[in-house]
Amino acid sequence: MMAKDSRGGLVFIKPSAPEIGDGVKRLLGCYPAGKPSDPQVYVAAVTAVLAKYPNEIVREVTDPVRGLPSTCKFLPSIAELMEACGKAMAPYWKEYREAERAARDAAEREETRKYRDSNMRAKVNTLIEKWKKGAIV
Repeated sequence: MMAKDSRGGLVFIKPSAPEIGDGVKRLLGCYPAGKPSDPQVYVAAVTAVLAKYPNEIVREVTDPVRGLPSTCKFLPSIAELMEACGKAMAPYWKEYREAERAARDAAEREETRKYRDSNMRAKVNTLIEKWKKGAIV
């Protein structure tokens, strides 16, 4: 669900087009009597919302047993779909924040370790002395 980007940061993997299409079909297929006022606009809006979330969230929210079809008696509004996606995404955001924090803490520990390393400290002191004498601008 998460991957590292080119700078080493964590990013969520975007959903695939087939997964989004399957999710839209699954969601709408669970409401046989549901007919939005403008079906094209509704399908486009549902597609746009689902496209913002990873495959796992699309599957979870559109699942007939655990997702919106099991909690909404009528075709969900776009607001209800956004709310369900946000709720399903919450644990992943928490995991993401924790992973980012852990990576940041590890980087800080590495910097501290470098600073405590006697060889590195000697290099830093040498550079400070050169700077004080004007040898480094």
